[in-house]
Order: sequence, then structure tokens, then C-alpha cells
Amino acid sequence: MTEHIAFVRAGGPLTASPGLEAGHLLPVPRTWDALDVLCENVRIAQDSLPVPLALENIAALITWPDEELTEGQFLAELVERTGVRLLIDVANLHTNHVNLGQDPAKALDELPVEAIAYVHVAGGVEKNGVWHDTHAHPVTAPVLEVLAELRSRVDPPGVLLERDDAFRLRGSWRANWTRSGRRCGRRLPRRGLRLRWNPRPGRSPFPPRPPPRRPSPRRPPRALRLRAVRLRAHRLSASRPRVVRLRRRP
Repeated sequence: MTEHIAFVRAGGPLTASPGLEAGHLLPVPRTWDALDVLCENVRIAQDSLPVPLALENIAALITWPDEELTEGQFLAELVERTGVRLLIDVANLHTNHVNLGQDPAKALDELPVEAIAYVHVAGGVEKNGVWHDTHAHPVTAPVLEVLAELRSRVDPPGVLLERDDAFRLRGSWRANWTRSGRRCGRRLPRRGLRLRWNPRPGRSPFPPRPPPRRPSPRRPPRALRLRAVRLRAHRLSASRPRVVRLRRRP
């Protein structure tokens, strides 16, 4: 089970303030007080789940004032207190580098890499100096460089290429898949990339299901067919008027 280290709402009856909904993942303030609250929530989730929990770093557009820890220190302290596993998204590390000026290599140096459960790779696009983690564009070279940095420190158990839109598999996906494998020092199998359907804008990205096949009616045995033909012929002959010819006696 995985979840993002983020929040989307604040306020409400418990805080005596109006509730606010962000509509987007917001970063948790990297302070000691926020860390205490996060650790308590993680322990509650771990006690309730029958499977291990892994937490993922997010792509942020803002930082909070008066932060006391770096992202790597924050995650390392979280792992030490709760024993939770980490899902590291290298595309999000690159996003935070472009948008917030954070160094991905420094974050990886501070992380407990032995706690990494697996890794995410995704594409994005830069507009007006802001990097958008779209999961719909090709994976760029800087993101693959962050993946190579992580690979130089640990052999990740798995690497997942994320894609949420623009499913053009024949070119973009296969190229990203192959390049990601090279950065990991592996030859990744292509058996999972056989989907060919390319949806139009506004349509579901999943292939349409074929209509259900109607079972064809079974033909009766030959003896029953012949019997039915004879019966129809008998009924037709019985319904026709008979013509009786009279002969004169000599």
C-alpha cells in the first residue's frame, strides 16, 4: 500500500476555522511539529493495514516559511521513527529542483536508500519556468540523470514508468522504457508494452470492450429436421382442396 506525503484540506470544526480544499497535493511543512503529527498518522495507518506501507515524495510548487528540515532529512527521520518504506519518485525530485531550487543529489545523499520499496519515473513539461509533472509527456534527460544518481547508490527493487494520458505506445513509451532500463543498468522486458490502442482526445484511455457475443442457436439433429420437414409437408397437403374426377361407366 502506498500514499503520498501530502495534504489537500485544512480547517474544519476541530480547528474552529472554515474548511479549505486545495484540490491539489500540498507539501507537508518540514518542521518538527508537523513531523510528529505525520508519524502519528503513519502509525495509525500501519496498525490498520494488513500489508506494509510505503510513502511517496511529491512534486511541489511551493514551500512553507520557517521550515526546519530538508526533504531528505524529513524522510530519513520519518523512516527512523516509524519504519515505513519509501516510494521515491525521481521525476518529483527533478520537479522540486526546477520549481524550488532543491538539489536532487543532496536529497538522495540524505535518504535512507535501504528503505526504498520501489521507484517512479514520469514525464513532464516546463512552462514559463515552472515544471509540471503531467505523466503525459516523454521522460526527459534530467529525470533520467536523477534515476542514474539513485542507481549509483542502491539497486532499486523495481522501477515503474507512470503514464496517465497521451498513450502513444509505439514511440514515446517504448523509448522511455528502454532509456529508463539503461539508466538502471538493466534490459527491461517489453512484454508489458503491447497495447496499441491510441485514444482520441476526450475519450477514455482504455480500449473499448468488445460487444458480448450472442451464442448461436444450436441446430437440431438431422433426424429431427427431416421429421419437421415431413410434418410441414403433411400439413400443407392436408390443407389443399382435393379434386375428385368422376368417370362414366360405359
